[in-house]
Amino acid sequence: MMTRLRLFLLATVSSTALTANAVAADMQMPAKAPPSVAPVVTWSGPYAGFSLGAAFNKSSFTDVDQFFFLLPGGRNNEFWNNSHAAFTGGVLLGYNWQVGSFVLGIEGDWNWMNGKTTATIPSAIPVFASSDLNWMSTVRGRIGYAVMPLTLLYATGGIAWARFSDAWGSPSNVNFVMSDNYKRTGWTVGGGIEHMFAPHWSARAEILYANFGTHEVVSTFGGFYRTDFQHSVTQMRGALIAKW
Repeated sequence: MMTRLRLFLLATVSSTALTANAVAADMQMPAKAPPSVAPVVTWSGPYAGFSLGAAFNKSSFTDVDQFFFLLPGGRNNEFWNNSHAAFTGGVLLGYNWQVGSFVLGIEGDWNWMNGKTTATIPSAIPVFASSDLNWMSTVRGRIGYAVMPLTLLYATGGIAWARFSDAWGSPSNVNFVMSDNYKRTGWTVGGGIEHMFAPHWSARAEILYANFGTHEVVSTFGGFYRTDFQHSVTQMRGALIAKW
């Protein structure tokens, strides 16, 4: 009987010791860190940036009333047509709303341009023509699709404003110069691709086409006389954008 009691006590003590050692080992093991959660990529929110690129000012001058002793051709003769490449740089500001993979937004921009060109037109009396694109600004809506969480393809369109300085006439006689410095309103469409390369930074490449229609200028030299100035502008530019 005493032998069985001794064996029972020995087994109890051994079991208690093993349990205590296991608990102590568990207490010494470092706790596992919770799994990290990847940040959610979103295009929603306000943003601002700056852009650089090239602008192509396509100008055409039309002789509406046939200034017969200067320009060749008849009425409504387009006597000058030119496309001039210029440097452009500017700033932009906008806001995006993302719904699933679709991104809707509104954006405004202002760009300075050095788009002046001058040419000599063959005629009975030497005639010059010049056109200068000073600046251009737009307010546009945007609609895009995130083909990947970090890459956005988009189309855009809206209203455009630009300032042009146009002139033509005889370089030797100030009485025979038709000129105007004016701001024009038109429409614009375009598209591009934008990539988010850091949590609050993205870069884009885009192309915008703007049409400003016809601007008629009336002069009194040589009698009642009209000239139509027409302009369209194509911009190809890149932009660096900060989002917050």
